[in-house]
Amino acid sequence: MKDKSTMSLGVYLLECVLYIVITMIWYKNLLFRCLPGRTLTESKNILWMMIGFSVLMCAFVLNRRMRTGWTVTAALVVPLGLYTVLTYIKTVGIWITIILVCAAVSVVLCFVLLMTRKFKNPRNKSKIIRRRLQRCCVAAQSIITIALLVIMLTIGVQGIFGDNILNSSVSVWATANNPDLSQTISNNMDTILLLQEEEWLNLTTQAKLNALQIIANIEADYMGLPDELNVGATNLDEYTLACYNDRTHTISIDLDHLENDPPYDILNSCCHEAQHAYQHSVVSVLENVPEDLKNLRLFREAYNYAKEFENYESGRAEFDDYYYQDCEEDAREYAEERVINYYQHIEYLRENK
Repeated sequence: MKDKSTMSLGVYLLECVLYIVITMIWYKNLLFRCLPGRTLTESKNILWMMIGFSVLMCAFVLNRRMRTGWTVTAALVVPLGLYTVLTYIKTVGIWITIILVCAAVSVVLCFVLLMTRKFKNPRNKSKIIRRRLQRCCVAAQSIITIALLVIMLTIGVQGIFGDNILNSSVSVWATANNPDLSQTISNNMDTILLLQEEEWLNLTTQAKLNALQIIANIEADYMGLPDELNVGATNLDEYTLACYNDRTHTISIDLDHLENDPPYDILNSCCHEAQHAYQHSVVSVLENVPEDLKNLRLFREAYNYAKEFENYESGRAEFDDYYYQDCEEDAREYAEERVINYYQHIEYLRENK
C-alpha cells in the first residue's frame, strides 16, 4: 500500500498525546464512570491501557502508512468509545445496540463490495486481494470510529445541554398547574410496588428513573411545592449519590447508585433531595416577609437554611461540616420518615391482597 501519511511518526505521536490530554478532560467530566465491578483506580488504569494500546497499534501497525489527522482521531475515539459501550450498555443498551448493528452491517457490506469486484489483471490476483483487504481494514476502522463517536456524542450531548445524561420519560407534575388534582402514594401504588427488591432488580435503568419521577411528583404534591421536580441520572462525584439544582428544579441521581443500589437507598436519596427543594421554596418566601415579621419563630428555620445555602459546605474539605448542617440533618430525617411511609403502604397492600 502506498504511503499516504501527512505527518511523521514523531508528529503523529505528539498529536496523539496532545489530543489525549484535551479529550480526557472532556471525557472525565462528562462521560467517565467506573466499569461494572471495578474500582475507580482499576477503571482508570484499564482505560489508559486501552488508549495506549490503540495509539501504538494505529501508529505501528494499522496506520503506519496512513498517519493523518483522521487516524489520530480514530486512535483516540475507538478506545474511548469501546469503554463507553462497556460502561453504558446497561443504561442505554437499545440505542448502543442499534448503532453497533448498523456499523457491523456497513462493515460487512463494504467488505463484500470491495472483495467481490472483478480482477482486471488476474496475474496480480494475490497482490490485489492484499490491497483490497488493507482498504477493508481502513474502511472498517472509519465506520467503527464514526459509530463509536455517535454513541459518545449521543450520550454526552444531554449532559452538555442539561443537568443529566438520562432523563425521565414520565410527565412532571406541579401543584400550581394542577390545583384540582393530587398525586399521592395511594393513587400510584402500581409504581410504588416496583420499589420491592424483587421487582426493582428486573427494571431497566429508564424504568427505574420513570418510577422515581412519579415519586418526585408525589413528593412535590405532598409538600405543596410551587414548581415541578424533574428527575434524571448522571455521573456525579465520588461518594455523591444525588444532588438538587434549584435553578432547574432538578434532582440528579448518580447512575451507578441508580443501577446498582437497593431501591430503599435510592428512594431515600430521591426524598432527601425533594426535601432540599422544599427548603429552597421556604427560603424564597423570606423575600416577601414584612420587616416587622422577620423575627417570628416561624421564619427562624428558613433563615438558617438561607444562611447555609449561601455558605454551603459540600463536604470536600471536611465531611462533618457537610453532614451536620441543619439543612442536611433535616433532609435525612424527612427522607427516613417518607421511605418508611412508602414501604408501609407496600406492606399493607401485600397483607391485604
